[in-house]
Amino acid sequence: MKHHNISLAGLFALSGCRLLKTILVAALFPASLVLLSGLVPCQAQTASSNSLPPPKKTSPGIFGIGFSRDGRTLVTGNFNGTVNLWDVAGGRLLRTLDGHTDVVYKGVFSPDEKVLASCSRDGKIKLWDTATGRELRTLAGHTRPVKAVAFSPNGKLLASVSNDGTLRLWDLGSGLEQRSFVHTRSGAVDNSVYSVLFISHGEMIVAGNGDGTISYWEVASGKELRILKGHTNGVFCLALSSDGRRLASGSDDHTVKLWDVATGNEIRTFADKKMEGVSEHVRAISLSSDGKWLASSDVGFTASGNQYQYIYKRIKIWNLKTGERVFALDQPGFEINGVAFTPDNHLLAGAGADGIIKFWNVKSGQEERSFPLPPGKNPQ
Repeated sequence: MKHHNISLAGLFALSGCRLLKTILVAALFPASLVLLSGLVPCQAQTASSNSLPPPKKTSPGIFGIGFSRDGRTLVTGNFNGTVNLWDVAGGRLLRTLDGHTDVVYKGVFSPDEKVLASCSRDGKIKLWDTATGRELRTLAGHTRPVKAVAFSPNGKLLASVSNDGTLRLWDLGSGLEQRSFVHTRSGAVDNSVYSVLFISHGEMIVAGNGDGTISYWEVASGKELRILKGHTNGVFCLALSSDGRRLASGSDDHTVKLWDVATGNEIRTFADKKMEGVSEHVRAISLSSDGKWLASSDVGFTASGNQYQYIYKRIKIWNLKTGERVFALDQPGFEINGVAFTPDNHLLAGAGADGIIKFWNVKSGQEERSFPLPPGKNPQ
């Protein structure tokens, strides 16, 4: 079997974490084993200053996706440091927002959709005018990559989480940091915070932590009122049901869990039987607005020393009420980094490192259409 010697500086643009580096390289060489050296462990993101320097912009590819309320516009956060707005019906690029210097993890619309917030590996948050594409403001304060952002329901506050171990709350009127939250109740090595959402009409914030817990933070007091325990590894993605009563969490422990928001009780775990000797992880999740479906993007790979090989890259659609897996859609080539149901719940969109946005029929599991990401900037 053929081996490839890979340049770390050229490929590892997404994260200081061993796992993401592993998956990136494996994605580029899906049919081969990849020989890696000098990997930096996940804890370097928060505990070490010896991580790789910020890389230059990388080749085109998509990290996170999301829809406008009417489903007519799709936003993508891209590997090359840009944010794209797409016309879904025609697959036409409407606008490119260019300002970050590194991978953009996602773009999120404000409640009135007049502003879009983007977060990046460059440690910055940018606010954009969605109508004109003009950059309105840069929010700086995090010292490591900013993994996720969320608007409060009234659009006045923005929450952000980072590999620096903090959740920060920003006043969007002034652009000033209002408060910083630090989860300190675990001795885990990975102190990153990976995912964030507002709940309870904006009075509370939930955050997915690197130690496998989910924190409930009270906005007014800044107090950590509740900690949900159930995952055994980092909580990388969160999704809230349209009625605000259910919270879904996806983890590096290969499971998705559904929680009752009011009580904090675990309702159900969504996971196939663990494969022996395979490292399995959930990359992204989405809940349909009609409360029927849960989608996840999962990967599995094996490791032997510094050699890694994909076992599967798979989109799964689950029945939210029964916990039954309805579809398992294996993906050739690249894994899917972001998934989102269309607002009408007819289609599931997904996109990844190859820059192709795909749409699957939720009822049949068949791919209905796709469109490509335009060529990105050449690395500088």
